[in-house]
Amino acid sequence: MPLAGVLGGLRYRCRVHPSPARTALRETPSLRERKKARTRESLIDGTLTSFAAKGFDAVTLDEICSAADVSKRTFFRTFACKEDVATAPVHDMWRSFVTELAT
Repeated sequence: MPLAGVLGGLRYRCRVHPSPARTALRETPSLRERKKARTRESLIDGTLTSFAAKGFDAVTLDEICSAADVSKRTFFRTFACKEDVATAPVHDMWRSFVTELAT
């Protein structure tokens, strides 16, 4: 159940976690989640390739979005800035490492 509101002049939205029984029914990611993951991977792959070819400063946001065939709005829904795309593989690696340690 989504919750929304305003806190200190900033809009926020959060989702109440579903019950464990409901989560158990959906072990595979939904179509939307799979599409978001593909878009994220497409952005990361294309951006890192461009960074390797041209250098970080020479790559523009328009080039990144064009290579991944997404809009700037989609880019900013996925990442805050192009620096986040550059560091995404490292963050993903550490996130999976911490998850493995927790299990």
